[in-house]
Amino acid sequence: MAVQQFSLNLVSRRMVAPQVGHYVFQRDDGQPLPFIPGQFIQVHFEYADGTATRRSYSLATIPDPVSGPDSLVEIAVSYVPGGAATALFESLEIGEAINATGPFGRFCLMPTDTNQRYLLIGTGTGVTPYRAMLTQLEQAIRERDIQVALLFGARNPA
Repeated sequence: MAVQQFSLNLVSRRMVAPQVGHYVFQRDDGQPLPFIPGQFIQVHFEYADGTATRRSYSLATIPDPVSGPDSLVEIAVSYVPGGAATALFESLEIGEAINATGPFGRFCLMPTDTNQRYLLIGTGTGVTPYRAMLTQLEQAIRERDIQVALLFGARNPA
């Protein structure tokens, strides 16, 4: 899968925890974003002083096993007080665009995998790649009768 550069327009956002937002974007070129569940994208932006930077976000998009990837891209964003990316995402309005590249990464379930048990561990937005893997895990449960356990850690109950 080749790395692509693309623009994403904000379609919707909602808070899933006091400091975590779930963002849904659409590629402005309407093209699908082929990716393997577990991969991530990098969002490109500038600090207040104009210095270019980027932040990585795991893809939360659940690919449709029949129709394949579409132009929607979902990510989860942890808000960090005073963070440059936090300021970007908090100020982003529906329809506004951000620039991104991807997909990147190898934290993926491989088709040749024969494991019978999976222990998924994540804190905060660290569970995001597992959301994208749900369809694959469901299929492996049906076909190979695998066992899956998720250990999720959070700073507080909220």
